Amino acid sequence: MGHLTETEIQDKHVQFSCTTKYLSSFIDSVDKLRDEGKLVFTDSKIYTKVADPANVGMCVSQIKGQALNSLDVVGTDEITIGAKFEKIQDCISGISSTSDLEVTWPVSPSSGANFMRINAIDEDLQFEISTLDPSTVPEMPNADPLSHSTQIKVDGSELKGTV
Repeated sequence: MGHLTETEIQDKHVQFSCTTKYLSSFIDSVDKLRDEGKLVFTDSKIYTKVADPANVGMCVSQIKGQALNSLDVVGTDEITIGAKFEKIQDCISGISSTSDLEVTWPVSPSSGANFMRINAIDEDLQFEISTLDPSTVPEMPNADPLSHSTQIKVDGSELKGTV
């Protein structure tokens, strides 16, 4: 039987809480354009911006305001991490959409690798998934999203179906 490695939260870290539905919509919206990308955590929101490999489509996704139960960025003003979107989605796909998730990054075993801890509080489940060095994933596009007087906003699952 395997033995679990103890992990510790580092001094500079981010910890946030939201429902599974919000995190799933956030990840779903960008997962169809890119397999991996950067997640940025500030004191008021979590966001990412990705372009598809052909650079003809872009998606900006964020969790902020009432969607966040809590958000604490400790030891710095902003934290950027690299993540494989599918790994996150795989972990939370079987969790009830109304369950509260508590996410912490980075947690590290003695080997020094950085992991994201996803704790489904209501369901007594905990996942620790490896993250990527932000320098190894595609840069966020510098372009601002197109702005028109008419805008249509869709959630991640609707965008997924359309793409």
